[in-house]
Amino acid sequence: MSGNLNGERRLQGTVEKPRTLLVAAGELRDGELLKRFVGPEIRVIAVDGGLAHLRAVEHSPDFVLGDLDSAIEEDLGWARAQGAELIPLSGQEDSDLAKAFTYCSERGWRLIDVVGVDGGRSDHQFAVYAALAAADGSLSITLHLDNGAAHRLAKVESSGREATFSPEGEFSLFALKRAKVSLTGAEYELEEEWLELGTRGLSNHSTEMIRVDLHEGGPILLFLKG
Repeated sequence: MSGNLNGERRLQGTVEKPRTLLVAAGELRDGELLKRFVGPEIRVIAVDGGLAHLRAVEHSPDFVLGDLDSAIEEDLGWARAQGAELIPLSGQEDSDLAKAFTYCSERGWRLIDVVGVDGGRSDHQFAVYAALAAADGSLSITLHLDNGAAHRLAKVESSGREATFSPEGEFSLFALKRAKVSLTGAEYELEEEWLELGTRGLSNHSTEMIRVDLHEGGPILLFLKG
């Protein structure tokens, strides 16, 4: 994706990109995973030091955001030269990933994929899931991990939320906040039961296509093995 093309899209405002990819600064062992997501139809945001992953595959982001204390100046210069827009977001109250979720929510970018959140410090790992718990309920967020994917399901205002998946074998379902949940198509099913943040939903198994209904509370997080 060229810098000029990115700039033209922002100036003309004629191309609406339905999905947004956030590239975080954690481990990304498989560069092919990132290559599968980037493309002209995807809005790409480097979350601070995640810019290095994009430079490694020679794909310029549309935006670089965060407090910009992890991205090295050489990478920032490369991104500027390619036409990326740098958006400094100061403040230590939230992580850069949490800031990115808020930035997307404020602009109505609802479909979010995230890569680069594996590995690293344990407190940073925990902060990823804390950011998922706090993110606006209108966002549909999927983390793409080394060993699968994690789908966040959240209520939108007063309405519930439902989703169907076709996992093969083992999956796990957790409540990031207290939630009333129904689950069918699994070895251990739920019928409008309240879940708390805990280990109850660990290592379930699908028997057919599973359906998850979030009736109240949440969000909840469904881990599917890759």
